[in-house]
Amino acid sequence: MVPELTQSPPTKANLRAWWNTFTSAQKAKRDGEGKDEPENAVFGKPLKESLRYASVQISTANANGELYVWGYIPVVVAKCGLYLKENATEVEGTFRVNGSAKRMRELQTIFETPPRYGKSLDWKQSPYTAHDVASVFRRYLTRMPEPVIPYEMYHGVSGRSPVPPISAQIPTKS
Repeated sequence: MVPELTQSPPTKANLRAWWNTFTSAQKAKRDGEGKDEPENAVFGKPLKESLRYASVQISTANANGELYVWGYIPVVVAKCGLYLKENATEVEGTFRVNGSAKRMRELQTIFETPPRYGKSLDWKQSPYTAHDVASVFRRYLTRMPEPVIPYEMYHGVSGRSPVPPISAQIPTKS
């Protein structure tokens, strides 16, 4: 036999105590949000913002050794892209297979730690696999609050729309 539990009707004091506990827990949760996030986070931030403190220059040199700067990209994109180009072109399921959660956290921490934000990361001296690097790269891209290609330009780039290509939309001198 199961003993019957008798419940007394709620009192104002009980309800008030419960409400105070509930609201203080919610306030503590709100106050704690974002505290685990690094000061100058890279993951989950708009591209323009993270480029201010975690970017590298993309440039080429001509025959005279003079540099032409094409622009700037995030350190995480440069480092992961270079690693994948050099080490993962023959790896099966590079972006399909997930990397180790522990190593991915380590890599993300490296790319979000000032002042270098991963610029001094030496892949040859690291334990990371192609799947770890690809997963962190994918995580960076998927956590961006804004797409790399703006929505208004997407159909022109994807080729899935009757909208003429961007190059056809540029006025020419007659």
